[in-house]
Amino acid sequence: KLPDIVLGGPRGGGKLAPSGHVLSLGRGGRITLEFVDNEVVDEDGPDLLVFENAFLERPGNDPKLGFFELAKIELSSDGIEWHEIPYDTGTRKGCAGHHPVLANVEDNDIDPTDPEKAGGDPFDLKDAGLKVARFIRITDINNGAGDKGTSGFDLDAVAAVHSRPRKAK
Repeated sequence: KLPDIVLGGPRGGGKLAPSGHVLSLGRGGRITLEFVDNEVVDEDGPDLLVFENAFLERPGNDPKLGFFELAKIELSSDGIEWHEIPYDTGTRKGCAGHHPVLANVEDNDIDPTDPEKAGGDPFDLKDAGLKVARFIRITDINNGAGDKGTSGFDLDAVAAVHSRPRKAK
């Protein structure tokens, strides 16, 4: 199903349910994606959203209680030199995979580039010391075990909140 399963908008299951439209990276797995037609640019607030299939325990009113498989995020402007977003697995700050995905391009009208409404995990290029990024590398950090023995970060989608068309060479 690659690359289609990770390209396009998220298909979130909401606050209390996972998405079934994901690529499992597996324990310690990694994926590198390139923005081909556009590039992410650093502006005020989050510049990028990463969508996993995290969900909360019922009744869904405590963001600390849920099913989370975390990943670290690295960004690059050229695909050669990488810059890691600082992260802490204890607080989940800087990690992907701990906010439920609310946007679903098939089932609702939530804009997947709206950090206030889309869900997913927000990232700011300035935290990686970058002004522009064309590549994102997502690596599972071995923190969770799923239902039926599965484990690993489950990528749904990535969205550029702030971007511009790539310059022709």
